[in-house]
Amino acid sequence: MSILDVNMYLKKLDKSKATGLDDVGSNILSMCSNVIALALTYLFDLRIKCGKFPSIFKTARVCPNFKSGDACNPNNYRPIAVLPCLSKIIERHIANSSCGGHLQGILQTFHSPHYPQTYPKYSSCIWRLETPVGTRVHLKFESFAVETLYDKVIIHDGSSEKDPLVGTYSGTDKPSVPYSSSNFYLVIFQSDQDNQMSGFNASFSAGRSKNPIHLPSVENMRGDFPTFVRSKNPIHLPSVENMRGDFPTFVRSKNPIRLPLCREYERRFSLYLLGKEPYPSPSVENMREIFPTFVRSKNPIRLPSVENMRGDFPYIC
Repeated sequence: MSILDVNMYLKKLDKSKATGLDDVGSNILSMCSNVIALALTYLFDLRIKCGKFPSIFKTARVCPNFKSGDACNPNNYRPIAVLPCLSKIIERHIANSSCGGHLQGILQTFHSPHYPQTYPKYSSCIWRLETPVGTRVHLKFESFAVETLYDKVIIHDGSSEKDPLVGTYSGTDKPSVPYSSSNFYLVIFQSDQDNQMSGFNASFSAGRSKNPIHLPSVENMRGDFPTFVRSKNPIHLPSVENMRGDFPTFVRSKNPIRLPLCREYERRFSLYLLGKEPYPSPSVENMREIFPTFVRSKNPIRLPSVENMRGDFPYIC
């Protein structure tokens, strides 16, 4: 039994009812509910754990109610027993013990008391729905039949009644509830003494979060983790020189990149620009060594020779 439950039971006491032998009216209990809820919760929990109903709560004030006929005849009166108002709180809690609770998981179902039969009078149930961290609660009502205006389902976007109100629902139309902003939803069901209906059957699941975790790529690592990249020990991406050490499997594959031949052609081309060697036109034989997979394809690259370079670049040649 929680403080929130006791506070709600006190506020829902019928203020038109008579008082018992303790002469404590329901109106006073409702007005002082925020102050006395903590102490009453402690006392009620002790009684429930002991399995004994307080004897003072079983002592009633009996009032005769005249029916008809001779007023001097005792048989024409009907006795009415009035119990203390506090005894009704324990009775309602025991009656509603089959509903409410803290539900956790990826997929769960819950329903109003006695569903699909009619729910009892003065029902008061509280469900706290929780999904894994990083997800949102997706609440869906499979069926819904609650007395309009007087019985209601209240939903809060969070784990307590202080969190923002999503909506108050009643009637026979199934509510369409949006995703929660966090991984919590609070669902409250309340009913009065008149016109009980079948209630509702609902389920909730874990939905996708508004802010999922984005794994950084090589291109946006500096944008995603600027502090880490600029720290004393940044991530060192492999260079061409140490690729064999960093990625030995790739370099030892069937078609590796021939780095030494590439450097040789770079050296010979530099000498060509200085006028010390002729243009190092690659042949088909050594291109196969540099780019074996590409040269074996159906459409290899046709590199220009010295003879047709004047046609391709007349001003340069």
